[in-house]
Amino acid sequence: MVNADVQNVLGKSDKEIFDTQDAQKIQIADKVTVLNAKVSTSERILTMKDGTLKTVLATKGPLIDKQNNVFGVFGISRDITNQKEYEHFLEESKEKFYNLSHIDKVTNLPNRLHISEILVQMCSQEAPFCLVLIDLDEFKIVNDSYGHRFGDKLLFEVSKVLMEVFDSSAFLARMGGDEFGIIVSSSDKEELDVLMQKLHSKFSNPFKIDMIDVYITASSGICIYPDDAQNMEEIYQAADTAMYNAKKFGKNNFSFYSAEFKNEAVAYTQMVTNLKQAIQKSELELYFQPQNDVHTGKIIGVEALLRWKHKDAMIPPDIFIPLAEKSGLIIEIGDFVLKSGFEKAKSWQERGILTSRLSINISARQLTHLDFIVTLKNMLQESGCEASWIELEITESSVLENPELVISLLEQIRELGFSISMDDFGTGYSSLSYLKNLPIDKLKIDRSFIVNIQDEPKNQIIVKTVIFLAKELGIHILAEGVETEEEHTFLLQNRIDSIQGYYYSKPLPNDEFEIKLFNREASL
Repeated sequence: MVNADVQNVLGKSDKEIFDTQDAQKIQIADKVTVLNAKVSTSERILTMKDGTLKTVLATKGPLIDKQNNVFGVFGISRDITNQKEYEHFLEESKEKFYNLSHIDKVTNLPNRLHISEILVQMCSQEAPFCLVLIDLDEFKIVNDSYGHRFGDKLLFEVSKVLMEVFDSSAFLARMGGDEFGIIVSSSDKEELDVLMQKLHSKFSNPFKIDMIDVYITASSGICIYPDDAQNMEEIYQAADTAMYNAKKFGKNNFSFYSAEFKNEAVAYTQMVTNLKQAIQKSELELYFQPQNDVHTGKIIGVEALLRWKHKDAMIPPDIFIPLAEKSGLIIEIGDFVLKSGFEKAKSWQERGILTSRLSINISARQLTHLDFIVTLKNMLQESGCEASWIELEITESSVLENPELVISLLEQIRELGFSISMDDFGTGYSSLSYLKNLPIDKLKIDRSFIVNIQDEPKNQIIVKTVIFLAKELGIHILAEGVETEEEHTFLLQNRIDSIQGYYYSKPLPNDEFEIKLFNREASL
């Protein structure tokens, strides 16, 4: 044999080289070769005389004389042990790499790559099926509260629930993060509806992780092939769109894809594009609404309000502000508002037409952005504006998202010289628990408590209580959305400090507001 010691083989019989049992098998095989008179090649694992195992590739055939008679056997054998070990190593490595690239290590389910390959394969077969995308609601809160190790255990428990609900014919995968994908070989909406009801009922019960009961819900989107989509990319997009539609209805819901969703998605994308271009096209501008002393009517502050005029139509703020938040444009737009507001405050102060503060709204994402404090400092320097001319306005909800962080940021902002007010007070759920620690100068009572207050006894009690509380804490108190004489009178009688609303003025574009300021100053 090649690769073997020639001296250990040359001139020796099979019995001297191989284990007795294997030597007998070789002799039997040689007899078969003589009888068949044919050449054959085989691969065998043989035990050597010293007990070691060798993988041998042997080619054997008959020796034939001139009269065509078989008189013996020739054999060529090669030791391929090392080659076979290497091939085995490659196979193991290939399998290991496949598992690493196709299996999620947290849940042991197939991953996104794996389910994508299955989707491509199933689309080529053209048999109806559906993809269900499941996203855990507010999973980030669990991770932030208990840590990633705890979160991984929760994901594993969720995967067990999915395996309980869906039978073995379904293909389950963890897509990444807190998202799962399931391929079901059915396109029957009634059948799928029952299945999804069963799944979401499971999330009504707590998951027990490290002896802690955790309640978490899920939102699911369902795309049916080929009715809703024709290839893998379209299937993902349709199921994802359906999932986010489910989130609109609250937690623990599911939604089938509808063609209407695509139109909404296209409209959303177009609106985001238009909003992105709005700054460059100078479509965004600041309007201004006065804040008036409740006793004298004197303007003691101004709020800057962003407006968007697109193609001669005003886009309402309650449409484009949430759009900016969702798309991430709120940071860029917020910087535009700050820059414009600082420049306007400086202009008014220099011209002497307004000596009170200009209030500028700050979004939650803007406030907690890593560079926000640096941005404020740079803008003050670039504009020449004084921080004491500006009041930064935050919402109650932005505080409740991360009270400790926000309080720390607000303290830094006040150290720069800014005044701080809280908007929409009373619309959150934990206001009083944080109010005593918040470094704020002004509290704004939300308009929802002011409208028709003379006919709303409960709102009257709430407003009176908030006014009393603010005054006890030494905080200026302002009421928003004041429109009628009755509302003004009630607030005046209950010692509100200032009001803002149509009772004195609607928000006005810069030119109109400056005329109002000049006239106001002239009449005082």
